Amino acid sequence: MRQTLLILVVLSLFHACHQAGDEARIQGKIIGLNKGTVYLKTFDNDTLLRIRDSVRVKGKPQFSLSLKGLEPQLAVLEIKERPGDYLLFFTDDTVMTIQTQLDKFGVAKYMEGGPNLRHWLKYRDILRQYNEQKIDLTKQAFEAAQKGDTSLLHRIEQKNLSLEKRRKLYALQFSANPPFIPVKAYVAYTEFRHNPRALDSIYAKWPESLRQSRYGRLAKSVIDKQNSSR
Repeated sequence: MRQTLLILVVLSLFHACHQAGDEARIQGKIIGLNKGTVYLKTFDNDTLLRIRDSVRVKGKPQFSLSLKGLEPQLAVLEIKERPGDYLLFFTDDTVMTIQTQLDKFGVAKYMEGGPNLRHWLKYRDILRQYNEQKIDLTKQAFEAAQKGDTSLLHRIEQKNLSLEKRRKLYALQFSANPPFIPVKAYVAYTEFRHNPRALDSIYAKWPESLRQSRYGRLAKSVIDKQNSSR
């Protein structure tokens, strides 16, 4: 009886490990795409895109791409036949689902994944609000310049500075507080890589697991470079 239970435990563990490996993927639907190639790409050296997986879609708009072995990071979905259009998302080591439309590719109708994606979506939405306010202030500044209203231009500039400070403060609080997951290191690195002192203060709050993540390592390289130049 004991031997039978041991075999069952071993088999269940094997099945769980097998499932965990298989689950690392992104699946979804691009409504309107009846024929084409969908690419999964990641960033090398911040700007260079590297193809990680691809799938040929024909007849049905569904796709499935592997995330196996990929560290949580910012990634891109692209359609070969529509160069220049892309959809950004943050990967997780789990099943991820994206549904969008071909004529609105880049604006996901539905996106679901693990904690990194959920926090990235939250951060993206807050960032979008700041950007919308900045655009509105830019329009106001243009109108004030046309009228030659220097006093108004000065007030708008002060609002812009205040808005940028609030945005940076939000990014700092977002990346320096738990949960300490890879997307937090991504935000810290992208927002503060040109301010190594601020980046170092955030980095000091992270556990070793976050420091060893992709963006944690990139943040450390910025900090080390700054320290070596002193």
